[in-house]
Amino acid sequence: DLKPENILIDRYRRWRIGDFGIAYALGDEKAGTSGTPAFAAPEQLLGEAQGPSTDLYALASIVYFVLTGRPPFGDGPAEFILARQLSDALPEQLLRDGFPEELGSWIARGLAQRVEDRFADAQEMRAAWRQVVRATRRAEDQRPWWRRLIEGITEEAPADPVTPDW
Repeated sequence: DLKPENILIDRYRRWRIGDFGIAYALGDEKAGTSGTPAFAAPEQLLGEAQGPSTDLYALASIVYFVLTGRPPFGDGPAEFILARQLSDALPEQLLRDGFPEELGSWIARGLAQRVEDRFADAQEMRAAWRQVVRATRRAEDQRPWWRRLIEGITEEAPADPVTPDW
């Protein structure tokens, strides 16, 4: 169940998943409607088979939420969210707020209605994310808050394990 409440940010600003309460066995693609509706993929809300693309959809939803302060298709009952997912275009909040077009395209692809229109796997999603970071780099040192946030998501982990500060 990927949602903002289950993402921890360590002292190196790397995102970590912090809740494995409903983790499935590796390779398990059973249908079901588990998850938080505001961050769930359409196939998840429909109770259809789920795969890695379902989690990638949730990750794109979380990034959208972190940048805008609201889920991409609103909040509420699963039926209402599903109806908006299947009938509405992705809200253009990011473009209105001055975020780079590349970032909006990355999120739109991550939140595509059809599984085959999304990133094929996490490696492809990460490679595309790095392209967003490269495309939005600025020559000057002054960076907006969202720029520092997206750079923190892609930083490499140190060789030594990290002990939480708390």
